[in-house]
Amino acid sequence: MQTVNNHFYKTLLLLSFFSAGFSLYYVFIPLLIISLILSMIKNRTLYAGCTAASYNVLFIVLFVFSVFSIGSELLILESPVKYAMYMIFLIVCLPLLLINNFEYAWYMLFFFILGVFFRAESIVVYSFLDPSGVYGYGKLLDPFNHEEINSPGISNSLAIVFMFFFVAYKNTLSLKYLLIFIYPLILLSSIFLGGRAFFIIALVCITYKYSRNFKIKTLIGLTILICLGCIFSLLVKEIPFFDKYFDLIFERFGSEGLKSARFELIQDGITKFLIHPLGGFTPNASEYSGYWYHNIYLDSARVAGVISLIPFILSNLIVLISYLGYRNYRKRIKNPYFFISLITLIIMCQDVVLEGNMMLLISYALFTTMAIQSRRYKKSETLLQSK
Repeated sequence: MQTVNNHFYKTLLLLSFFSAGFSLYYVFIPLLIISLILSMIKNRTLYAGCTAASYNVLFIVLFVFSVFSIGSELLILESPVKYAMYMIFLIVCLPLLLINNFEYAWYMLFFFILGVFFRAESIVVYSFLDPSGVYGYGKLLDPFNHEEINSPGISNSLAIVFMFFFVAYKNTLSLKYLLIFIYPLILLSSIFLGGRAFFIIALVCITYKYSRNFKIKTLIGLTILICLGCIFSLLVKEIPFFDKYFDLIFERFGSEGLKSARFELIQDGITKFLIHPLGGFTPNASEYSGYWYHNIYLDSARVAGVISLIPFILSNLIVLISYLGYRNYRKRIKNPYFFISLITLIIMCQDVVLEGNMMLLISYALFTTMAIQSRRYKKSETLLQSK
């Protein structure tokens, strides 16, 4: 009977994280509340985690609260209060469940990322099949609310998915079969979206993964992986309908390279922030006409000034100090979640987060919690080491 109860409890946790990743609001809210109650009954309390993990989540929550309370009038959202409540609810509940059920931590993260993947792919496939043919690079059509959205947000979500599966990979047969299905879909979707950031992040992840334990076997495996990717891409490119998407991504890398309006936006944002430290400024770049800087720091400073940045920077410092402490404490054990947290932070500097792709910030809260709390967990070596 106890085994059945444990199986039900684990299934409930995984469904909660999957529905949260998929953004099924009316599903994950009751599931997360039930999971928290059962977790409290199981552990006889709700453990907030080690001091660093607790303060990290607290500062992220304060960051969101300060942005939405100070800059609510400047936020381009229909219901900023409702949006902030959803975000804070997830930032508090998901890490709390992760900490109190650390033996299932990897599986919970896996199902959360799986939810992000299926939602992103639903939007990509729906936009691809739209008869108008106007969707792809630049904009997509969301099938869940029938609104047009920016494609970089979905491309960044797919980058998070690829990074987690590739860097935090566990050597199980079922996962291998699943990744045979997932990797080609991510590659085709990224080509359809035409985003350069995904391919750069993928290259960084591959370099990180194989530089940690480089052997002849690793070199052979990496060569086979690259060859299979090239063969798959060339075969798909020969299909007439797909050739224009391949041409677009090759053209963007070939003619534009790493040139982007983002660099001008960053310069504009820093300059205006120094003049208006309390916020209230707007972006201005020669090749951009939007409302955002596509940078979590600058977009927060834009609406709420330096006050909103302080808690988020403190969160970043906690993660950095924890990483340095972890290196000294357990040099033999590699913790991939510090790397994943860093790349997630970099991705958040390429996207509209608080007014758009909030799953990036929630992912950051989960990954940093995993990175920090794993130092305190007795079985962290088994939990962290992937094969």
